[in-house]
Amino acid sequence: MEDISDIERHIPHCSRTRGSILLTTQNPNFRKLNDAFYKLRISSFDQQASVEMLFKYLERQPVNDTEHSAAAEMTDFFGGLPIAIATIAGAIKEAQSSPMKFLPTIKNSSNSSNFLKSNSEVAGYEKSLDQVFKIALDELNAHDEDARKLINVLAFLNPDAIPESILLAAPQESTVTFLRDQHKSLQWSIILELSRERDQRWGVYQQAFVLLRRGLPMSSPFQQPEPQKWSGFQELSPQVLSLRNHCLWPKPPVDFPTDFAQMLGDLGTYMWHAGLMNDGAEALGTAEEILDDRGASTTEGLRSDILANLGALSGFSGVSERRESMKRREKALRIRETKIEETSETRLTREDYIRRMNSESDLAFGYLQEERFDDIKHIIERCLRAYRSWGDEDEWPFEYAKYYYLRSFVLASESSYTEALQDSKHALSLISKAAGAQHGMTQLWKFGLANLHYHNKDLQQALTLNKEVLDVRKNICGDFNNFTLESYSTYGALLYYNGRENEADECFQTCLQRRKRGQWEREGVARAQYRHHLVLKRLGKYDDATKVLKDARLARDQLLKENEDYLQYDEDRDELEIFDQICSMWAGRFTGKIARMQKPAAERLG
Repeated sequence: MEDISDIERHIPHCSRTRGSILLTTQNPNFRKLNDAFYKLRISSFDQQASVEMLFKYLERQPVNDTEHSAAAEMTDFFGGLPIAIATIAGAIKEAQSSPMKFLPTIKNSSNSSNFLKSNSEVAGYEKSLDQVFKIALDELNAHDEDARKLINVLAFLNPDAIPESILLAAPQESTVTFLRDQHKSLQWSIILELSRERDQRWGVYQQAFVLLRRGLPMSSPFQQPEPQKWSGFQELSPQVLSLRNHCLWPKPPVDFPTDFAQMLGDLGTYMWHAGLMNDGAEALGTAEEILDDRGASTTEGLRSDILANLGALSGFSGVSERRESMKRREKALRIRETKIEETSETRLTREDYIRRMNSESDLAFGYLQEERFDDIKHIIERCLRAYRSWGDEDEWPFEYAKYYYLRSFVLASESSYTEALQDSKHALSLISKAAGAQHGMTQLWKFGLANLHYHNKDLQQALTLNKEVLDVRKNICGDFNNFTLESYSTYGALLYYNGRENEADECFQTCLQRRKRGQWEREGVARAQYRHHLVLKRLGKYDDATKVLKDARLARDQLLKENEDYLQYDEDRDELEIFDQICSMWAGRFTGKIARMQKPAAERLG
């Protein structure tokens, strides 16, 4: 275990039994989870236990005292480390050898006498394992070159979730037996070795790329939700991201070709639908750099796709990325408009026009973050005329869903709540048809509907819908996802409105604790802290409330300083409003222009 936060939520706070939980790690500096948390230093195996373990893996007993002595000498080289012994036993078994025959190989291995000579306990451990892995891999290469090649490829992937489909797609799979859950020390040993062999590293990249490209779906040119492809993206996107990371580091990085930019671009729509904002932005940023390095045209279609998805991803991040998000949306629109202007009408396709209108609606979603409802209104009416020329709602449910979703907020800004709710419900129906009831985009639309119910004074329906969204997001996005954490914050605020302070406190404690290992932007964290301090005050926990409020205001002031020419703090307004304004509209707002038009009946936060 590398990070105690990975399992912290699974540790019970109290127990009526006398049982214990055993955690193993190389990190001696873990903080105590509770008063009953004890650290036990575990030593390596002694010689007798090491020899017994070696022969247990070999599934036999030593044939004589000479073989036993050879095994003892061999395990002494590895300091009694269980993983080292298991690895060498596997190499002996694969080579159909014996400890006596294998011992000279170990003795002749470079630096074998320096295995454990290190001032750092962990460094010595890693150094010993690295040498063991080298011996085992060299032997594997001598006896089964195809197996060694596959292990090289798999080292570039994510060892926690390598899908069976990759193994089945590998060439010469009948000759390969591979333990999918690689030890990470082995993975890094291989990666570092390959980093010193540029041509070999390039060859491994190509093999990994072919395996992933074969399985990764191609994304829609219209950035539409594609529920039938969700499982494919969910399964292979961690592998694509791992390939990217291991090709960028250690330096020098692999010189990526344009087709890898296309593969990263295919992740874009899925990434923002799944709430993987940071990973998505990094992947698409690399894709854009590849196009620049390869001298790709600035008006190339793939570039506009990357910009459009980067604009969407950064749009979720709040004020710190809002300007950059708008620049990317505008640039994508210009690229697509330029293509139409510079291409003869006979060569233009419906796809060209659809992609141009998609960029227009993307711009409207950008304006939504700034509550520029008049600008949104003009854009969506143009979009609606285009949609009607293509076909009806049954043929283009996602496009019409975007129209009705945006119009619902325009109507709410005009205090036309009955019509706004009708449009929002119709948008939810259309997105459910396009994406499915459990899709990430469907949950975004439902989250927006819940926000309008709040503004329409229907707190109970807002609470119900937000709880439904939270439950689905935990299931499809995970407990530490940006969307899930934001749902906890909003649900906690609504519980507070409904006088359920203890439940609200639990929600805020959950999201603020989990954000330590999640990908929640600063803006969302600051607002959750501000909301939480109000809950704590009502519960009479004044010292805790003061501390949380201090943290929230420090983050708010830093964000205002960084964006002082873009977002002003009006001290005459409710303090919550500035926390809402720094957050993305996708995260919901209980204040702002819509709230000022018609104040909700419930007590405002603060």
